[in-house]
Amino acid sequence: MLRPIWVLLGFTVLAAMPSSHAGSPNPAKIFRTSELNANPDHYDGKEISVRGYIVFTPEAHILYESKSLNKKWIEAVKENKNNFDPKAWRKYCLTIANPRLLLDHRDALTGKTFVLTGTFLSHYLDGQPVDLGACPLPTAILLDEAEFKRTYLTGPSAALDGQGKVNP
Repeated sequence: MLRPIWVLLGFTVLAAMPSSHAGSPNPAKIFRTSELNANPDHYDGKEISVRGYIVFTPEAHILYESKSLNKKWIEAVKENKNNFDPKAWRKYCLTIANPRLLLDHRDALTGKTFVLTGTFLSHYLDGQPVDLGACPLPTAILLDEAEFKRTYLTGPSAALDGQGKVNP
């Protein structure tokens, strides 16, 4: 008769114990840039996965929420050159804090949508010099380069081949 009470007490104690993931985002969840930028302090320092459209230009190393939103932003800039207000578009942009590995495969990645995993930074440039390739908001992802290599650069299902080209 004592055994069921101890088992029940054990489950009760385990259920009451804080999880190491309590309060942190679900690591299996794939975020949109606008979700992260809506509450950046909540995600600061946490490992996240985010889906986005990669934009590499001489003046940018960013992850934009989607290809269609990036296209709409470009059209809005062209149509309203003299009075364009970028504030409505900021939430869709996330800076890639350490783009070197991605830049090594620039031709294969630019203009493609990927899921990137890394640490979310709510105040990317605090105490740092200006980053001319960054988004207007101070948010960024510090890319988990090992995860990117495992997912996209190695193995039979790698999205990029050894020459930095996207496999079909």
